[in-house]
Formats: sequence, structure tokens, C-alpha cells
Amino acid sequence: MRRVKGPAAALLMLALCGCATARAPRTGAGDAGPAAAARAHARACAHDDGNGCLELGLDREKGRGIPVDLPGAYKAYEKGCGKGYGLACTNLGFLYQHAEGPARDEARAARLYRTACDAPVPDRLGCANLAIFLRNGWGGPRDLAESLRLFEKACAAGEPDSCANAGVFYGTSEGVPRDDAKALALYEKGCAGDSALGCYNLGVVTAQGTGLAADPAAAAALFRRACAKGDGPSCHELGMAYTHGRGVPEDLAQAAVFLRQGCDTGVLMSCVNLGTQYADGKGMGADPAAAVALFRQGCAGGVNEGCFNLGNHLARGQGVAASGPEAAAAYEKACDAKMGTACFELGRLYEEGSVLPPDPDLALAFYKRACAAGDASGCAHSGEVHTTYDKPEDKADLAESYLLDCERGIAIACYNVGVLAGSGAGVPLDLARSAQFYQRACDGDERDACYNLALAYATGQGVAKDVARAASLYERACAMHEEMSCTNLGTLFENGEGVAPDAGKARTLYQRACDWGDAVGCSNLADLYRNGTGVAADPAAAARFFTKACTLGHAPACDAARKAKER
Repeated sequence: MRRVKGPAAALLMLALCGCATARAPRTGAGDAGPAAAARAHARACAHDDGNGCLELGLDREKGRGIPVDLPGAYKAYEKGCGKGYGLACTNLGFLYQHAEGPARDEARAARLYRTACDAPVPDRLGCANLAIFLRNGWGGPRDLAESLRLFEKACAAGEPDSCANAGVFYGTSEGVPRDDAKALALYEKGCAGDSALGCYNLGVVTAQGTGLAADPAAAAALFRRACAKGDGPSCHELGMAYTHGRGVPEDLAQAAVFLRQGCDTGVLMSCVNLGTQYADGKGMGADPAAAVALFRQGCAGGVNEGCFNLGNHLARGQGVAASGPEAAAAYEKACDAKMGTACFELGRLYEEGSVLPPDPDLALAFYKRACAAGDASGCAHSGEVHTTYDKPEDKADLAESYLLDCERGIAIACYNVGVLAGSGAGVPLDLARSAQFYQRACDGDERDACYNLALAYATGQGVAKDVARAASLYERACAMHEEMSCTNLGTLFENGEGVAPDAGKARTLYQRACDWGDAVGCSNLADLYRNGTGVAADPAAAARFFTKACTLGHAPACDAARKAKER
């Protein structure tokens, strides 16, 4: 089962500027306490002092020295705005935008931000927020040229996030010709002004080498600086830098620290990547249940990789009770978003029929969707399902198609050629040729091919018998979650065939196979507990695993389970 960690590449970002506090000086308050200051502001506002009205609005909005009074805050801001104080207009627009009091009114907020930006005492945050509105088409039509002009105006007035936002226009050719040098200068100005967004975007282009020489160490330092200010995307990128050793030493424990910060600030891709570390036990103790919780969080937020990994765990019962319907729902959510690997895995569930009722037609439909989404395995398997259920009329043509795809490097197609050559379907029966194609597919990490090749070496079909080689191949396929390979490798360790006998390793491998739904693995594990081989004899455990094997369809285990319970 493939696990997806998701893209590590960063994207340039824009941010909305908030405006919750005034920068203008207080009037008439001196060193008095908040209540006395609020009374002084009220007197100043009553005498038509715009700055006094601005401060009174903040007193009433935030409860500074007086009870919170939002209707009164609106009136004070409106009077201050009318007196030409841009920040009063900005704060009033912010209230209308976020519906703190009256109904949300983006069009009115946009007009107030315009008034703030053009006021006799202009406010740079008003310009910045209007720029965001114009870029996104909030409260009126989009206007990229005016949006950029306003970001540049706010940047020149010392609003550092606006410098970073203006840089994005030049760095992404949004409404203007691409100009990497200009974008770089704007990111540098924003970062120098202590904008986390500016440092983040500067880190992105520094890591990518856009407009300057790539410098992973400098990029990591910039992400660290922005992360320390609570910027989630920067924490995510720093976590990925530690994951892959980009500009910092590879350190999965440190990666987990920063991915957690990213996740906690709402970066869902951080949650998914952190979940992958919990699933693999890298940089921390393995915790499949924690991994599942993080994958659920990512999937709920629309991260395809989260849905895909959640589907994997639900299908295998890792960290959560196995559930075919829930696994299918998770895979299908990612498949609907055109994630080909998710469509492929859902097709495989319907083809194998282990946690869902087998349905060849649905399997084929999802393999075709996987192929349409660019997944080569889906393209190859769509033909395989036809072969399995005798739907193509000309298997020779199908074999030729697989052969061409195999020559293009598609591992599953090589596997399919091996299947056809091993069964004489569409091509002459040739076990040696079948083994050769299984080897090519196994080299491409196709787990079923490694399993079939291991069987060939274990039995000497098409190749010289070599049980040690079979053990190595079973080990490789088991590492790729091919459960029957884990069982067969366990049998070799139990019997000392091709490997030194080791009942403890056999038990571990049988347990793994059983956890992944292999009935024979459960039955073999039950035998170990019944006989006390490599483990203390435990009749209750033996009965439990025989029962599971029976439930999974291994008929001989049903009688053994009944007898174990009678003891």
C-alpha cells in the first residue's frame, strides 16, 4: 500500500492585514488609568477631535476602562472617520467586514477602506485591506492593477506585509509581467520590516533559487525566523527541511516539532506529514492511532494526501478498526479530487474483496479513473481486470500493450506480462520469461511481482530453486505491506529454510501478516501460541487468532478455533 507524504514545495502567499489597535497618540489622557483615559477620549470626541473619537472607538470596542459597547464603537469610529482620521475608517471597515455588530457588509467595508487610504490622515492598513479586497473581488469587482498599486502605496508607507504581497504579483506574473528581481526586493523589504509573510516568501525564493542563487541554509533560517512569529507555513517548511536535510541536518525529531507547530496553526499538510512520521515511527515512537487522527484532520480539511493515508489505515486496520466502507469513502474523496493513486487503491479494494464485497465492475471503473488522472498503475490494471474477468476478446493484443508499457518503465505492466506468460494467456506459456518480467516489476517496487518471484525461487518454477533468494524477496514484499509475503517469510524462519531458524522472527512476521488481514498468518500465529513455539504457550491467544483466521476465511482454522475454546 503506497503512502503519500505530499508535496514539499512551498507556494508564495498573500495575507490579509488586520487592524485591531490604533497607532495614533492618545489625547488628554496623560498617565491616567484606563477609565480616566476613556473619559478624556469621550470629552475630546465630543469636541470633534478625530483622534479622540478613534481612541474612544477602541475603548468601546475593546472594553478599555469602560464596558464593551459595540454600537457606541461604531458611532465613535464613524465620527473619527468623518474628521479625516483614516485609522478610524479602517477599524470601522474591519467591523463591517467581520460583522462585529451589524450584519456583515463587505461592500461598505471596501468603501471605508478606500476612505481610510485617501483620508487627510491616511492609514496604510486601509490601503492594504482594500488591496486584498480588490485582488479577491470582495465587496466589488476584481482589479489587479489597482490592488498592486495600493499594496505598493502601503509598502512605501511602512506596512511590511504589503511589501510581501506586492512581491507576489511580480513573482507570479499576476496582472503584471514577471519580474523576479523586483519581487525579491519587495520580499526583502517586507522581511526587514519584521513581516513573517515577507520572510516566508523570501525563504521560498531563496530555497528555489528564483532571482538569486539557491541557498537552502539561508532559506531554513528565514523559515525559522517567520515560524518564531507564529507563521504556520514557515513552520511547515522548516519541518520539511529537517525531514529531508535541506539546509539543516536531517533530524526527524526536530521535523516533528515544527510540523506540530504548523499543524497547530492550521497548516493541514503539516498534520498529514506529522501523521506519516507517527505511522512510520520516525523521529518518535510509532503511534498508528495518532497517525489516523492526524490523517482524519487533514482529510476533513480537503487534503488529498490525508484522505489517501486515512484510507490506507482503515483498509489495513492500522491504528483503527478496519472498515472497508470508511476506507472507500476516504479514498473516493481523494479520487474525486483527481488523485490517481487514491482511485487506484479503491479499485484494488474492490478487486481483492478483502474489506469490501468484490465488484469487478467497480474495480474497473476506479482503475479507469486512476488512469485518466495520470496513474500508470491504473492504466495497466484496467487491462488486468479485463483479463481476470475475461472481458477482452483479444488477449494477445492486450499482452502486446502491456509489453509496450513495460518497456516504457511501468512496473505494473511488467508484472502483467509476467502473469500472462506464467499462465499462457495471450502469449505462449513460459515460466522463465514470466520470472524475468516479475524481476523487472519487482525492481520497480511492484509488491505483487516480488511475491510471485519469491514463489518462483521457493519452488524452482522458471528459475533455479533458491530459498535464500526467495526469503530476500519475501522480505522486500513484506516491507511493502504484501501480507502473504510476511506469512511465507515467517514460515521460512520457523522452519529454518533459506534462513537461520528464528521462532521469534516468525512470530513477529505472522503477527504483522495477521494484523494486515492474512488468514494463514493468523492461523500460523495461533499455532505458535498453542504449541509454545518462540513464545510462552497461551491457549487463549491461540483461540483468539484461530478465530480471526476462521473469520478471514481459512477453513482449517475454524475447527482449530472450536477445539481451542473447548479446552
